[in-house]
Amino acid sequence: PAREQEYDIIIDREGADHPGCGSFVLHRMELGLKVAAAHPLLGKPLTMTQLRGEEFLSLGEESNMTRILHNTCRTAGFTPHIAVSSNDIQCYEALMAAGMGIGLERRRTDGDSATAYLDVADFHEEYVVCVYYKTTAAYGNVGEFLQFLREKAQ
Repeated sequence: PAREQEYDIIIDREGADHPGCGSFVLHRMELGLKVAAAHPLLGKPLTMTQLRGEEFLSLGEESNMTRILHNTCRTAGFTPHIAVSSNDIQCYEALMAAGMGIGLERRRTDGDSATAYLDVADFHEEYVVCVYYKTTAAYGNVGEFLQFLREKAQ
């Protein structure tokens, strides 16, 4: 927290603790639970509770995606068993495609054929990215950059 005093603009997850900063939403991403294309749970209507006992993948213990996964599973009454944790997105996607576990990923329509999204009725998570900024520094170049980001915000 003391080090962040050095920055005029911080891009972080929604709800992050940046006291004294103004903020706005930069981007929202709908998330989905994804598995290998041959996974036996594909095509079945599921609930989060039914995923208890399944293997999950993690994008690193400190990642926001892992935090979302843990919170969602906790709400469903269990702690996910993390089979493999990788900070490398390409490795993470390859592990999903190889059937090593369920991954949490941004929902896209242009995905590959090696993986697919599970149909989980009570999974409605999104990742929200916000811009936090010192209100005392929101003028000049910083103000112009903030205006640029506001215009690009979805």
